[in-house]
Amino acid sequence: MSATVPHARRPTVSGSGRSAMTGRGVALILAAGSGHRLGLGPKALLPWEDSVLVVRAVRVAVAAGLRPVVTAGPGRGEIEAHLAAAGLGDVAVIDVPDAEVGMSASWRAGIAAIGREPGTTSATPVLVMLVDQPGIGRAVLDRLIGAFDPGRIARAAWLGFPGHPVLLPLNHARAAVRRASGDEAGRAWLRGHTHLVDLVECSDLGDASDIDTPDDLRAWRERAPTNR
Repeated sequence: MSATVPHARRPTVSGSGRSAMTGRGVALILAAGSGHRLGLGPKALLPWEDSVLVVRAVRVAVAAGLRPVVTAGPGRGEIEAHLAAAGLGDVAVIDVPDAEVGMSASWRAGIAAIGREPGTTSATPVLVMLVDQPGIGRAVLDRLIGAFDPGRIARAAWLGFPGHPVLLPLNHARAAVRRASGDEAGRAWLRGHTHLVDLVECSDLGDASDIDTPDDLRAWRERAPTNR
């Protein structure tokens, strides 16, 4: 998460109102990381509950009424196999051949693939979520969807600090991709467009902690995962 809270034009909102989102949005699940810091292979394939992390993330997106698109680097075949075994074989899995570049490669490949899909427009809502945040469940996605204002960006805030997931129209996502590099992904563009960002406090609904290191995984396994 960023160490600086952006000065959004609108105050932090609860997301309890009726959603202004029209049409079915897309959930872009960034799952192409190699997991080298964790040392257990791709994080998308980390065993979790009755399956693996990527299956959990896809289930959350589907439960929130979003159409999931998964980016994959190493282990793409295994990701597809796990999704098929979970009855999710129709989920689009996008290859990221340059995944080692960082999260920006996932953003670029995923947004390009979404833009090629029939029926997609520049206004199509895209919710970007990370595969390694098991404390983010449907309740968080529902709140972001409820707070979404077309043309603007609804970004989850955790105790006031901006983080993931981020819900934005495809045209903004494309603009963010043009500024993305390394692991920066959309952060550089978002920092320059805080006037478009509505922070949506979500700390009462889940836990944004990710799993990057063995210590992170150990901490998660010492407490029950949040699936709200």
